[in-house]
Amino acid sequence: MDSINFVVAPDFAPQRMPCLQIFSTLLSKHSGVSVTQTLAMAPNEVAEAIEAGGVDLIYCNPFLALELYEKYGFVPVLRPVGKDACDDVVIFAAADSPINALSDINGKKATCPGNLGVKTVAKFMDKKLGANLTFETSDNLQQAIQKVIRGQADLGLYLHQTFDDLSNLAKSQLKVLDKTDLTSMGYGVIRRVLLMNPKEAEKVELTTKVVLGFKGHPDAGEMLEKLRVKEGFEAITPDMAGETIAKLKEIQAIAFG
Repeated sequence: MDSINFVVAPDFAPQRMPCLQIFSTLLSKHSGVSVTQTLAMAPNEVAEAIEAGGVDLIYCNPFLALELYEKYGFVPVLRPVGKDACDDVVIFAAADSPINALSDINGKKATCPGNLGVKTVAKFMDKKLGANLTFETSDNLQQAIQKVIRGQADLGLYLHQTFDDLSNLAKSQLKVLDKTDLTSMGYGVIRRVLLMNPKEAEKVELTTKVVLGFKGHPDAGEMLEKLRVKEGFEAITPDMAGETIAKLKEIQAIAFG
């Protein structure tokens, strides 16, 4: 075993990228194995990397994880601990918008990213609220914000972790109408996932041991904090995987049913 090929899905704010590189560096340091990290720029690039061969480890949103599990057999082995790890979504409007509450959003035009994670939660919330939103895609949060400020969209829906990293100047041009709370709704298991290639049992075992050891390790604390996973990672048992899959399918059925 001479290397681990690590693919990061496009589910993370730009500010998180240096932290993920540190994650790879520490994984290499504590495993004694070279880690090559690839940042996918679009969701389809993750599947393309798998089909090209040689992918060992993937970090992605839970909905993409389910797709990779069902289509390619990649196994969910680790997930971050804590509420901050959930894929909660912020609903926001322009600061000067006449929309001031969720009661004002019925039938409005909303923009959200095309990735499976935020898009699914956004549509799930639309159905739960009965808002009948019209959705269009934005390539990134900055584009979504511009569309909302310019009136090209009435609302934006984006991952709260990404939104929270905005500058105060950017936030001053917007107002938050609501943020999902998947934990209180019974979907706290909907979190980011580390998946491993089941054909590489030795790499799975080594990676799991090293990543679980990050919590409390002096050279990993700052990295975990900045990734919003300060409580570290936990191993995914078969029962946990089964519960998560059931919850993901429940949300998908509501979102797209």
